[in-house]
Amino acid sequence: MNKKVKISMLVFLCLAFFSCNSTKIKNVEYKDKSPSALGMVYDYSNQPLADAVVKVDGAVIARTDVQGRFIIDLGKIKKNSVMMTVSKDTFEEQSTEVLCDSMQIVYFRLPNAQHLLDLAESSLENHLLDESYDYVKRSLALSPERADILYFKAIVLSRQQQYAEAKEILRELNARMPNNKNIEDFITKLETY
Repeated sequence: MNKKVKISMLVFLCLAFFSCNSTKIKNVEYKDKSPSALGMVYDYSNQPLADAVVKVDGAVIARTDVQGRFIIDLGKIKKNSVMMTVSKDTFEEQSTEVLCDSMQIVYFRLPNAQHLLDLAESSLENHLLDESYDYVKRSLALSPERADILYFKAIVLSRQQQYAEAKEILRELNARMPNNKNIEDFITKLETY
């Protein structure tokens, strides 16, 4: 390609670029000035959650799209704020107060049982026993029969020196999964306390 063609293309691209400035977008007057909320719902791995239920003051008013987004018109609400709640099966429900006076952007991160178990393990590694136990309880609320969560609860309880409770959980697990060496060894270890 010769030099004149390259220069002509460069001038054309510059004109095209600068003629499409963004000031028009910035100066747009929106006709609908009613307050609204734009929301985004993700899991703890930052993946969008599609089809999550969005409630305002307990009433279902929206569901998230495939990208985890929703828009709610707050203009008809005659209060200063509302309680917005987002829920999805197998995830922990989250709520936050949203003001009704202007455009609001609301982010929700919903943990599932595995996310909460991961947080419990991290807390235990940092010797935060009460925090770890809280995460385990929340995880079990979502998946009460998961053996790995129950086993971890027994670990946390044993670290909190609640040996009788830990042994009871392990015995229940042993009945569900007989001949599991890890469970049997843990029960034997706790028998010394």
